[in-house]
Amino acid sequence: MNIYKIIIIITFTSCMFASNISSFGYGYNTPLYTHFTYMFFHAGYIHLIFNSYVFYTLTNNILFKNNVVLFTLLYLIAVITSFIAYSDYPTIGASTMIFAMAGINFPIVKNKKKYLTVFPLIILTGFIIPHVNGLAHAVSAILGIISGFIKYGFDKRKYIQK
Repeated sequence: MNIYKIIIIITFTSCMFASNISSFGYGYNTPLYTHFTYMFFHAGYIHLIFNSYVFYTLTNNILFKNNVVLFTLLYLIAVITSFIAYSDYPTIGASTMIFAMAGINFPIVKNKKKYLTVFPLIILTGFIIPHVNGLAHAVSAILGIISGFIKYGFDKRKYIQK
């Protein structure tokens, strides 16, 4: 296991659970620091475990291993998203970073038809499930896709995933 996975696991397993979500999540009229910290707080164990599992699964990709620049980009996408995608209730959790990570993979995925079927359905659920910020998921996915095309360009033969 590489050092970045260890850091990620420690971060997610040692994070505080937000008993008062409005203190830690970003939203209308929240302090500036919440835009930088919201992804480290979760609404409960299920939220934490699900985000950690998906995060770990996506970072298993060879492109993410030992890539500090890419993780920094993902964090910045999540922060930028927080300034764009407000909701009526405070947003917490690492899903914006996860959706950005999945978006960055889009340009290099071999089976784009399957990706274009499943990925929008997952984003759509964020608009259906109460208290989930679907707009934040969609914005970070789009920013991730744009970043993926910038990073990999259109000649991605050496990056293709099966």
